[in-house]
Amino acid sequence: MLNKLNKILKGELKVDDKTLEHYSSDGSIFKIKPKGVIFPKNWEDIFNLINFVNNENKLGNNLSITARGKGTDLTGAPLSNSLIVRFPGFLDKILEIGDDFARVEPGVIYGDLQKELAKQGKTIPVNPASSNFCSVGGMVANNSGGTKSVKYGETRDYVRSLKVILSNGEEINTYESKELKFKNYSKKFKELLEKNKDLIEKSKPNTTKNASGYYLWTIGDSISESLKNLFIGSEGTLGIIKEITFKTVKKPTHDGILLGYFSDLKKAGIAVIELLKYNPSALEMVDKSIVDIVSELEPELVVDLPKQTPRIILYAEFDGFSEYEVKEQIKKAQIIMENFADEFHSALEKDEKERLWSVRLKSASVIENTKSSKKGIPFVDDCTVSPERLPEYIENINKILKSYNTSFAVWGHAGNANLHVYPFIDLGDSAQKSLVPKIARDFYELIGKMKGAASGEHGDGISCSPFLELTYGKEMVELFKKVKNIFDSKNIFNPICKTGVTLDDYKKYMRDDYNVY
Repeated sequence: MLNKLNKILKGELKVDDKTLEHYSSDGSIFKIKPKGVIFPKNWEDIFNLINFVNNENKLGNNLSITARGKGTDLTGAPLSNSLIVRFPGFLDKILEIGDDFARVEPGVIYGDLQKELAKQGKTIPVNPASSNFCSVGGMVANNSGGTKSVKYGETRDYVRSLKVILSNGEEINTYESKELKFKNYSKKFKELLEKNKDLIEKSKPNTTKNASGYYLWTIGDSISESLKNLFIGSEGTLGIIKEITFKTVKKPTHDGILLGYFSDLKKAGIAVIELLKYNPSALEMVDKSIVDIVSELEPELVVDLPKQTPRIILYAEFDGFSEYEVKEQIKKAQIIMENFADEFHSALEKDEKERLWSVRLKSASVIENTKSSKKGIPFVDDCTVSPERLPEYIENINKILKSYNTSFAVWGHAGNANLHVYPFIDLGDSAQKSLVPKIARDFYELIGKMKGAASGEHGDGISCSPFLELTYGKEMVELFKKVKNIFDSKNIFNPICKTGVTLDDYKKYMRDDYNVY
């Protein structure tokens, strides 16, 4: 079967052990070995691949296609037991840059696009941790966020239109609303939205970020806008993204940072809500566990901290187009720090800003380098609640993980109450490994009760998918399945994701160790 596929491809199909092992993992705790990995030469290869898979499945074979960027994903979404298509290095052209837009193929590296935009003083102000090396297709598939989302929003807010290839081989452009209006799948989708309007509204997470489930909250006259938002964050389960047109904005020229050190969690929570009133470009946090680890492994990074290790450090960044504008913003925000923080510190100079940011920005890499057999692992690392409920959420995190006698580290996007929680677990120890799905269930049950989102910016992948009923409810998950069936009734696109993952799958695909891909 694979020999037959190889003959119709102009690109390369690899099935050697080294390649298959490499593409069996991403940044998650899961591992799945694919049948083959395709490195396409052109878009004709993608259309031929879809046609081939459909024909083979009619003969009783079970093939599917999973698109993959750089594998920086933390949820297992780009993993497959069938065929993987790699886009970076192949379908990765910057097609056009205009005054306020950029048109690109999905394999473009985001950092490379940002460098080109910077030459014109422009940017796309979405800032995931993997900005320098992730692919733009992966960002759209996950609806990525990052440190700047508190002011600038998520990837969804900067996608003007998409070209998508559907499972029947049809290519659509979400910009062409008149053409889409009369398509069978568009009519079915719109009818589904209208029929379930009350359920959809009732199930909407009360959060400022959401990368979980299918995005069904744009019911209106514009089917093109609804479809665009549906495909963003769908993790390649509904179609293959062929082209993205991003909206670009003017890049701020100045920024400054204000740090606050808190021993009182409630005061830190109040400070977050008050700081949001001044429109910070970033509002981040780390907890004491991160500071303790950094103090042990890279003590030079914490020389600016108070002698008494704070429970929470808040990082408030402000940006603008003049130093005066930034100084004025920091001056107002300092009043909040004076009222609620134990101590605070501000900086405008580049070297000092970089030093102060270093503890927050190195959180993940420091945790990964701990010498213990227990590693901080991502499986409940992206839940999001309403910012007003941040202290309550942190207290509940403590309760859940202490009930399992498990240490952990927390950092993330305080302004969105989107926290990255990494429990320390040895996956090689069967007793500890068995705790992972139990802890996950408790977390997602909590998120459901708090009307939060299972994922704020990383997507569902394998990590969240088995628990979607806990956060959205059974009726909404059934609706997600109907959406999947409208656009991919034969289930050829990334079936091990979203509604296609069971708890048994979750357990089966878990690794026995955790070394970051």
